[in-house]
Order: sequence, then structure tokens, then C-alpha cells
Amino acid sequence: LAADSIFVALLAQALDAEGIDLAPDPDRQPLLVVPPDTPVGLHRGGWASRLEAVPVDVPMVVLAPPALPVQYLIADRLRAGRASILDATTATVSTVISMLRLAVDGRQVIDPPFTADATAQFASILSQSECEVLELLAAGLSNQAIAERRFVAERTVETHVRQIFRKLGLDDGPEVNRRVLATRLVLTGSVDLPGSPARVGRVPGRVA
Repeated sequence: LAADSIFVALLAQALDAEGIDLAPDPDRQPLLVVPPDTPVGLHRGGWASRLEAVPVDVPMVVLAPPALPVQYLIADRLRAGRASILDATTATVSTVISMLRLAVDGRQVIDPPFTADATAQFASILSQSECEVLELLAAGLSNQAIAERRFVAERTVETHVRQIFRKLGLDDGPEVNRRVLATRLVLTGSVDLPGSPARVGRVPGRVA
């Protein structure tokens, strides 16, 4: 699903040259989305309608520039954990291939530029360090990776993560993954769980 057919053609050639078959099972084929590079372009030519026509359960990798607010266009897919977002300004063919493989395996990754602005909404309840950790957490990094990125001890990151969960009201429990809930809260403003209407979270301070 692409606005840039030249890029997709080049990617297809690279996949074919390396003999890569991402998902032999047709039901698990991931979809690469290359949207127009401007907000105006998103609403021209029926592109948005084509995106909406794709079933939510189809694994999706969106390749877009950070200035494009694609996270809000695919909020339902992000909540379902079926979409990843890759920064088109730094991506390579090998990175795209890796992301598609992760999509087939049901793993979700969001590049940091698409979470940086979103974490600003929590500045009133989180410290600057906690906002920075939340940004990296929402981008899919482990505590160890966050510690290495911020040049701090992993135990420090663990403390920040616990405080983030507490301040965002994300309760612990065997039926939930709080890292996933925090990511959903950053990207979509809620932590609604499919099939569990009793648990609803909203961004603190946001008027429904």
C-alpha cells in the first residue's frame, strides 16, 4: 500500500535477489505501507480510504517521515498490536526487511521520532527523565537497551519504569503487560483492551 511505487519496486527487487519469503502462509503476509510524505497527501487520491479498508488483524509496517502523524491514523491497529512505524528518513532496505519479519512474528516496534512529541503530554505528571524513559519504552526498547542509550544503570531505569507505571495508573496483573499498555497510552491516548470493556485508561488531564 504505497504512494511511492518506485521504492516498493526497489524493495521487491532486493527481497527477490536475497531469496527472502517473509511469510509462506498467505494469511500471515505483512503489509508495507508507504504513505504520501505530506499531511495533505494523506487525504488525496483515496489513500486514507485504502488504508481503512485493510483488516485490522493484518500485520502492518508503516514507513513514514517523522513529520507525518501516521500514529493517529492507525490508532486502532496500534492498540491491537498489529502495526509498527519505521522512520523513512533513516531506514534502509535491511531495516525494512527486519521490521517485516517482526510483523510476521507479531512483534511491534515504534521508532522514537513517532513517540517523542506524544510523551510531552505527560510532562505535568512525569519528570523529564521519566518522559525520556517512557519515550524509549514506547519505542520498544528493553530496560537494558534504555540504560545503554541513556548511559545509566539498568536499576535506575527499572526505578523510572516503576514510577511511570504508578503515575500513569497502570496496575500490575497477570492478564496485562504494562509496557504494552504504556505504549498504547502514548500513541493512542487510551489503554482499552479488546474484549475487556471494564478496563479503560485515558491520558491524564485529557477531556473526553
